[in-house]
Amino acid sequence: MDKANERIKASIQKKIQAQVTRQENQAELHKKLMTRVDELLRKLTEARGPELSSAEKAWALEVAKSERVVRTFDERRHKVQTQYEILKRRMLEMQSSLIGNGNEVSGVVIKKQSVAGVGERSTSRSGHQPVVYERQPVRRYGTSQLQTVESALSVE
Repeated sequence: MDKANERIKASIQKKIQAQVTRQENQAELHKKLMTRVDELLRKLTEARGPELSSAEKAWALEVAKSERVVRTFDERRHKVQTQYEILKRRMLEMQSSLIGNGNEVSGVVIKKQSVAGVGERSTSRSGHQPVVYERQPVRRYGTSQLQTVESALSVE
C-alpha cells in the first residue's frame, strides 16, 4: 500500500511540476509579447502623429480660448433670450388685463360708449343696448425717453 501511495504521489508531483513549468513559460511569453506590442505601438504613434510644433500648440490654445468666448456668448444670448420671452409674456398678460379694464392697449385708449349716444336704437334680445368701442390716441414717450430705453435694450 505504501508503494502504491508513493507511486501516486510521484505521478501527481510530476504532473504538478509540469503544470508549474508550463505556467511559468506562458507568463514569460506573455511578458515578451507585451513588450513587443508596446514597442510597436510607440513606433506607430511616432510615425502617425509626431509631437506638435510650438506654432501648432499656440494655435490649439487659441482655438480653446475662442471656444470659451463662444460658449460664454452663447450662454449670455440664452439668458437674454429667456428674459425677452419672459418680458414678452408679461407684456401680453398686461395687454389682456388692460383690454378687460377698458384701458390703453398698443398706444390706443379704448372707451366704452353706448349705441344710443351714437344714434342707433337697436337693442339685443335681453333689452340692453349694444356697446361700441371707440379708439382714442394716447400720449407716447418722448424721443429722449425712447432713446434711453432702446440703448438699454441694445446693451442687453
